Amino acid sequence: MSSDKSKEVVIVDDDPAFAELVADMARKAGYAPRVTTTSADFIEMMTTAPAGLVVMDVVLPEMDGNELLIWLANRGYLAQVILMSGYDGRYLAMTRDVGCGFGIDIVATLTKPFSQDDFQAALSRAENRGQ
Repeated sequence: MSSDKSKEVVIVDDDPAFAELVADMARKAGYAPRVTTTSADFIEMMTTAPAGLVVMDVVLPEMDGNELLIWLANRGYLAQVILMSGYDGRYLAMTRDVGCGFGIDIVATLTKPFSQDDFQAALSRAENRGQ
């Protein structure tokens, strides 16, 4: 695995099986994923070792995606975020709008379930915007 910080990705999803599925997709795309299933662990992970890319489920039990995006914005997080959800696309759009309104670079939204190709396209968008 690459030790390049730009290829690190933090994945937060309260469904452990889906989080691992996304981590496997990230590995296949050449990324070094770190996975968490709770908002609290995500905050700890991003406080101690922030990643250049976050893949975030927007529906989480403790703090939802909107709250986590605001938390990131309040800490000056400048990297990129891919949002994902199995809920109505309007919720993804609303969360994207919240994140963008707070200055977070939302590079893609993905509706669960999504394919490796869909995920790779989102990662490529992040890489292209990061240049």
